Amino acid sequence: MALIASSIVFSSSHIFLFSVLILFILYTLRSSLSSQIYIPTHPSSSARHYPPEETLLSRSLTEEQCRAAFPGLLKEVDDAVARGPFVQDKFDPENSLGPVRGRIKDGKLYIIFAQRENDMSKDAVRYRFAVLNQIYRAIITSPTPLPPTPRSGSWSFARPAISPTSSSEPPQNHWPMPHFSHWTWPNPLVGPFDAVLARIAAIESATPWGEKIDKAVWRGTLWFSPIGNKDLRKNLVKVANGKEWADIEAGRAGLRNATTGEVVEEGNEIGIEEFCRYKYIIYTDSQSSVMQSPNFPPIS
Repeated sequence: MALIASSIVFSSSHIFLFSVLILFILYTLRSSLSSQIYIPTHPSSSARHYPPEETLLSRSLTEEQCRAAFPGLLKEVDDAVARGPFVQDKFDPENSLGPVRGRIKDGKLYIIFAQRENDMSKDAVRYRFAVLNQIYRAIITSPTPLPPTPRSGSWSFARPAISPTSSSEPPQNHWPMPHFSHWTWPNPLVGPFDAVLARIAAIESATPWGEKIDKAVWRGTLWFSPIGNKDLRKNLVKVANGKEWADIEAGRAGLRNATTGEVVEEGNEIGIEEFCRYKYIIYTDSQSSVMQSPNFPPIS
């Protein structure tokens, strides 16, 4: 999944703070569900242990405390720093493309350029604010002052899940960064990430495996298939149609009367936590994600 591109220049300290947010969220998920799920051992993973609740909820850990509490989870951060400084000379600091460009100075986040909201989709506007909120939270919760970023703006991209065979962009310009949805998602079926985790944990703690629905479940849009298999989702729905073992359908929102609010047609969408009531959840994307990297084995 492509992450939103911003034009803020970061030192290794900034890279660490932004990246640790996503790692913290994933560790929280694993901890909250650890009593109900089996987490497979991966040969490259560190010994499994879970910090106390106080540590999991802290937003002001130092780098040393983070490394001690979450061993092995900062590998991607270290790799990004090891690739060297962000390369700026190939990029035009006056380039106004992208939704936002800014800098950090004296512990404050300054916006150098912001694209007009009228020129952006509603989703893009939300994503921009979500990213800025995450960055600002990292700044104000940092136990040590952050060094200022250079004033000149430069492009920054998340590393693609599948690296291109050739690219003119320096590898130094890729680093891990939290996805905007970890701040919130403006959809009642999803919502803020921490609220989702709480609802999932409640279902998992109250629903033993034997009591879960003995079916495979999937909802989604048919057109959003991987590049390498553009008919994957269509074929999935076709194969599963009418099967007893399947609750697999293209997502369909319910329709309401605009005046009365009365439901005209029922939809088939389900809340994100409701997937956990099923024994089997089908995943239809082929590109790697952070939960599937060597440091984050899939949760079973």
